[in-house]
Amino acid sequence: MNINLKTVQGVTVAEISGELAYQAAVEAEPVLVQAVRPGGDLILDLSGVPSISTRGVRVLLIVYRQAANTRGRSVLVGLTPFVKDVLTVTGLLDFIPHHETLQAGLASLADAPAPPPLRSLH
Repeated sequence: MNINLKTVQGVTVAEISGELAYQAAVEAEPVLVQAVRPGGDLILDLSGVPSISTRGVRVLLIVYRQAANTRGRSVLVGLTPFVKDVLTVTGLLDFIPHHETLQAGLASLADAPAPPPLRSLH
């Protein structure tokens, strides 16, 4: 698994490639959480991710919550068929914004205001 961080139109983009299975997800979590900037936007490009485990799903949720709690936004783009199926079954795609392409993800961020912070469940 590899993560390439870059900035596109002022938005942090994390290009993830390889399986987002247990060990890779454990390694990816701190990198992706650190990529979240208060009030900033983060796009997770999963076009290079052929499969994802429950641990990988958990990492995506953690990153989404971290962004929302700091008044930022996160968007998923480039979901492969298997990853899209897993995220649909888990319900993540019901509330995490997702788009087919990076350009569509960037456009969605340009058009929408930042959400309010999430409340803690604790």
